[in-house]
Amino acid sequence: MTRKNKKIIGITAGIASGIVGTISIGTIAGASVDHSNYKKIKQEFDTKIDSFTKFNKKLKQNHDDLVNIIKDEPLEDEVKAQLNMILDSYNKQMQLNKELSDELINIQKSQDKYKVGHHFGNNSFLRAKKNFKQYKLIKERIPEAVTETETILNISQVEHLQKIFDKCEKLATEVYNLRDSDNFLIKSIENKDTKFNELKLAIDNYKKQKENDEFKKEKKLTKDYILSGLKLLSEDYKVWDEGALAKFNENKITNSISKKIISNTEIETIQTSVGLDISKYQQAKKIVNKYFSHDGKIIKHKNYLSRTSVLSDLKSANESINEFNNEMIKYNTI
Repeated sequence: MTRKNKKIIGITAGIASGIVGTISIGTIAGASVDHSNYKKIKQEFDTKIDSFTKFNKKLKQNHDDLVNIIKDEPLEDEVKAQLNMILDSYNKQMQLNKELSDELINIQKSQDKYKVGHHFGNNSFLRAKKNFKQYKLIKERIPEAVTETETILNISQVEHLQKIFDKCEKLATEVYNLRDSDNFLIKSIENKDTKFNELKLAIDNYKKQKENDEFKKEKKLTKDYILSGLKLLSEDYKVWDEGALAKFNENKITNSISKKIISNTEIETIQTSVGLDISKYQQAKKIVNKYFSHDGKIIKHKNYLSRTSVLSDLKSANESINEFNNEMIKYNTI
């Protein structure tokens, strides 16, 4: 081999060894970062699991404190139902937190041993189609549950209940002011005068208890305040859910108007086969979908919804359905 060839081989070998060295360093560095991310996500999971345990302990305490204040008080069935709804909000949040915590524990068990790139600290692995459920859990469901729990716990028990009762007071006052309305849903309420009179008494008593010094100044959760709030929820439920919305509410009337409109699958079939104009039906369905579920149950919105607007919307929906029915009758008599 000539001196020139030896030199070329030496240079080539040097370049090759440099490439190998560079790749080795890059690989090692990448593996180090990946392993660091693996440990980081495990620590994050441990922290979240611990947080959910602490959250549920506080939620259980709030739940039990409320029960203990009025545990010896005889409650009407309707009032007890409203209390159970509030207590159930704690129970549901605790159950959700427990389920999410268990899912995190199962993920940890499945990834107990480190494998390069095959763990949820690796974004590429997390975003893989097969891991979509875990992606939703880590990126969406857990943050949402943490936010919801912190929202409940970051305010006192007094503030939490007052927020519920005050919202009801505002809605109840609005619907009471509509008692003489000519809206067909208000006029359709059974024993209308009696129910509205009871609602007014409940509103006035709640306002009175809210102004009580023990509650207003000391921010003490009294038995009388809780009972007045629960009574208000109960009377409002009778006027609104079981009264004004009765014709649309599947919990009150079997095969309600809302269920008939939302779950009907034959209208589109008729429209396709005979070319019938169903725009009025679609208008009504769009409105009803805002306030009722597919099975005709009232959707409980977190945000305040003006009852005047709800009644106006449902009146429009009812008128649209009547127009559509008239068109159907005309079509069938042709």
